[in-house]
Amino acid sequence: MKKLLLSILIMITLVGILSPIIKIYAADPAPTLGTCRQGTEGQPESDKTQKDCTDKNANLSSDEKQWIWIPYYYPLSPLPDPSNNGQTQGHFDPTKPDGFSSYLNLIIKLFIGICAVLAVIMIVVGGIEYMTSELPGLKSEGKDRIIQAILGLILALGAWTLLNTINPKLLDSNLSSLTAVEIEVVLNDDVPQTPVGGVYKNGLHEGAAWNNTNGTTRSLPSGVTVNAGECTTVGQRNCTSTRGLNLNYINTIKSKCTACANLVLTAGTESWLHGGSSGNTSHGPGSPTIDLRPTPELSNYITGKKTPPVKGRYERDGISYLYEGNHWHVGS
Repeated sequence: MKKLLLSILIMITLVGILSPIIKIYAADPAPTLGTCRQGTEGQPESDKTQKDCTDKNANLSSDEKQWIWIPYYYPLSPLPDPSNNGQTQGHFDPTKPDGFSSYLNLIIKLFIGICAVLAVIMIVVGGIEYMTSELPGLKSEGKDRIIQAILGLILALGAWTLLNTINPKLLDSNLSSLTAVEIEVVLNDDVPQTPVGGVYKNGLHEGAAWNNTNGTTRSLPSGVTVNAGECTTVGQRNCTSTRGLNLNYINTIKSKCTACANLVLTAGTESWLHGGSSGNTSHGPGSPTIDLRPTPELSNYITGKKTPPVKGRYERDGISYLYEGNHWHVGS
């Protein structure tokens, strides 16, 4: 009799607590969408119905590949969209304003609700044990069950209340404040090449004379100097070459940046000192690509007076600049 009474009380409690929050949302039927792909290697076309693929196949010749329709995967029961007034139409999109934050808060409230239901059930069970038992041990056990249920409920409610009291934004996970950041990484541009069999990728032989066959040394504009002496042999380190250098970029900078009285070239046409293991570099004879030592005047001109400059690419007067920390890479 006691077990039957206990079961009836538990069922009544569950029905009374859960019935007000149970809601059924009806969604309008929509055609199942998927992708159409011609053969196994064709470019897929998205958001197509099976009829769309069938219509495409009707117009094919016998030697053309058939269109294959692959349906999208949908959950068996769609989750409510918190940013759509709790309706089930559409899919949950965390990029919507407050979408992800609302979803997390909905999960927290659901968790607290489950804790409350379980606590009430345990309080009812403990109360029945306490009232219907004549043995002191069982009465004590029922009393402990009630106390533990109340403590568990306080813990669940207290965690949310404490966080919300300290700072309501702690429960806010809005992703709308995140901005897209483009990061460009130039690998091996400042790493010397490794010759294979004594030959660099551009065909230069290690140790060969770096002479007039690669262009004459350039007379640089006034106020432009180099940080090291002219290279004499291919593969030489600690040198900066102006042989065959295209002066277009230097002349543009000098004409546009009136405050740039002094510019120091840290790299020029010595291609073997750039490109790393791949050997891919724009440094070399005939190219205007150079590296310049950063100065406040040059950085102000390139960045529009946003100093100190942040590593990354800048565009100014038709020239691309890449700030790499210890120098400006001028050119592609």
